[in-house]
Amino acid sequence: MGITVKPMRIKLLMKLERYESTARYRIGPEGKPLLVEQTADMTGSGMGQEGRGHTVITYSDYRAVGNQR
Repeated sequence: MGITVKPMRIKLLMKLERYESTARYRIGPEGKPLLVEQTADMTGSGMGQEGRGHTVITYSDYRAVGNQR
């Protein structure tokens, strides 16, 4: 699953050129999807500077939470 947005201005100070987010899932032991990894890439400019960011978040060690009956 992924999300991509078009270029946009943020409060006239910054411009987001590109933002893309992707999530990967796997099927857990109970047959439900579990989030495994989420990545985000973005490029933009503001205050005369250009920049980019890349973030990767991984998930593991799932445990049941709440009332288990």
